[in-house]
Amino acid sequence: MAIEAGCQCERLAPLLNRLDPRVAFERENSGNTFGNIFLDSASGNSWYNGVTLGLQTQSGGPFEMSAFYTYGDARDDYIDWLTPIQLQDPLNPQSERGQSIHVPRHRATLAAIYTTAGRRLPWYARDWTVATIAAFESGRPFNALAGFDRNRNGDPASDRPEGVPRNSGELPNSFNVDLRVARTVPVGPVALEATMDVFNLLNRQNVLQVNGVRYLNAQLAPNPQFGAATIVADWIACIGVMPNFTM
Repeated sequence: MAIEAGCQCERLAPLLNRLDPRVAFERENSGNTFGNIFLDSASGNSWYNGVTLGLQTQSGGPFEMSAFYTYGDARDDYIDWLTPIQLQDPLNPQSERGQSIHVPRHRATLAAIYTTAGRRLPWYARDWTVATIAAFESGRPFNALAGFDRNRNGDPASDRPEGVPRNSGELPNSFNVDLRVARTVPVGPVALEATMDVFNLLNRQNVLQVNGVRYLNAQLAPNPQFGAATIVADWIACIGVMPNFTM
């Protein structure tokens, strides 16, 4: 049995960011319309602080297990440069610093594997492998949007409600269990490995995305669908056979 602990603090900069200052030009020159003006610059930043604790059995036996917990605090002030959604104010990207949507605050995993490969057992019990991994995540952040051009810069898709920081919303917690059952069957010089994988074994409706638009119009009429789930994870099963040729 081994116990592991680690701490990580990082700042990644500069990161590639794509800005469209066209909207600011249109705001200052009302009545004039400009084409897209994209500025690719190394202006993005990302910060990460995390602590990991782990417990792991020694490898080599028929049964192995590991458990890990991670506390992570990740923040950034940029949006992937390939996305069509701009910053709320392209001329002030530093004001966009907020929680990263890619890192949950709490994550715990439990993984286990049992195999009969290489053991002297009856033919029907040999060369089986059963593996599972269970993961819990606290709700990841999401960005709440105003739903209209609140700052009147010509880009209604990026504005947030007044006083709301970027990525300040929070999705529900998620819990997921995956399972794999596999068996290797020798057929002459070929070893056929048959596998069955089931993802989200418990078919828990983990919410991956919600409606983040808070208002229906500039008169601040509430959006009744704000916070409603738009993408959830369903269970998936896969069956496969893979040949392994021995020389």
